[in-house]
Amino acid sequence: MLARIPFPISSPDEAFDAVMAAVTPRTKLALLDHVTSVTALVMPLERLVPALAERGVDVLVDGAHGPAWCPSGWARSAPPTTPATPQMDVRAEGAAFLHVRRDRQALIKPLSISHGANDTRMDRSRFRLEFDWQARSTRVPG
Repeated sequence: MLARIPFPISSPDEAFDAVMAAVTPRTKLALLDHVTSVTALVMPLERLVPALAERGVDVLVDGAHGPAWCPSGWARSAPPTTPATPQMDVRAEGAAFLHVRRDRQALIKPLSISHGANDTRMDRSRFRLEFDWQARSTRVPG
């Protein structure tokens, strides 16, 4: 599905209507920007996520700009998976977070398995053990 969002828009209803009009019975996943990078349009996720869920469509949000530009609280209606690279507020290179609703965590696996994947501890979920401790390289300036 490809939703063509008009720009400029006069209200968030135009973005909502464009996304919902693009949904077909075959649509299983919608990939949405929280804040579009070129136009800084804030998508009405608080309306889109539940409306898409009613049609059986899961939502993956590219939330790279959302934490810096939008009030917190959007996670109340967060979709099953919400990746983000908080470029504007954290400023750490490579900083990111992934929010996955608990009812979807068993379906999501990391591309790189955590050092904790074989851990038998019971104080964390399997999801946390697989995602929490990723190997990484550290760049040193200079």
